[in-house]
Amino acid sequence: MKPINLFYGVKTQRGPNPSDKVNELTATGMFIDLHSYSRLVLWPWGYTYSAAPNDASLKVMSYKFAYYNGHTPQKSTELYPSAGTTDDWAYGELGLPGFCFELGDTFHQSCSTFENDINPRNIQALLRAIKIARLPYRLAYGPEVSSLSLSASTVQPGQNLIVNYTADDTLYSGYKGGIASQNIDSIRYSFDKPSWISGSNPKTIVLRTQVPKYSATFAASTSSLTPGQHTLFVEALDGSGAWGPPTAIFFTISDGGSLTPTFTPTTVPTVTPTPPPPTYTIYVPFVQNEIP
Repeated sequence: MKPINLFYGVKTQRGPNPSDKVNELTATGMFIDLHSYSRLVLWPWGYTYSAAPNDASLKVMSYKFAYYNGHTPQKSTELYPSAGTTDDWAYGELGLPGFCFELGDTFHQSCSTFENDINPRNIQALLRAIKIARLPYRLAYGPEVSSLSLSASTVQPGQNLIVNYTADDTLYSGYKGGIASQNIDSIRYSFDKPSWISGSNPKTIVLRTQVPKYSATFAASTSSLTPGQHTLFVEALDGSGAWGPPTAIFFTISDGGSLTPTFTPTTVPTVTPTPPPPTYTIYVPFVQNEIP
């Protein structure tokens, strides 16, 4: 069997020297190697105690992954030096932010522990990796939009969509003091396309809060939308000028009919009584004999 090249067609985003830094404004992609065990999130370098050129950003990503899976975020050499690891190679050769998640407490974890603990915790960390993979070095610093909900998931044509949200820049591991958070500055939203796609026409709401976690509600006009299912994307900006990844939620524009269900009484069937059995007349011949 031939090995699968997971990096086929991926162009390098980093120079050939160990000291060459990835351009964090444009670099894209993400690499995560899943291992067992020790409950760690490791970032490069692993082959040397020296810090990687993009160490600060790799650390931020690691600390934010660790918030979700509850692991300890460490530069790889905090565990022990390890040459030739896949996360070192992905970062060193291609410029991808590379990580190793050391899952669980033993090499052969029980199925119940995997299903009830390891899987749900790490699914959330992996979802965050997916959400920032478009521009990981930039989006890693931005706040997340959490607790996104709607007052009603179905609205009439032209009716405002009432959106509840929390913009949060504090979702990171507290290992060794954690990382710096920033105050929430703004949010923006768009329909059916995220903000960076042409034609999305995002709307920005300036907040200028003095807190790194902020919850509020806003009304979004749906006058330009046709009946059917749509997607709302919401992103948040912090005081340092960093946008975070989008969070999305579905909603429906009705076809204009009433949204209030009507009550149709059940028709009571008419009961036809069973007719009594028919009355029969029996004629019994009577013969009278006359005596002459």
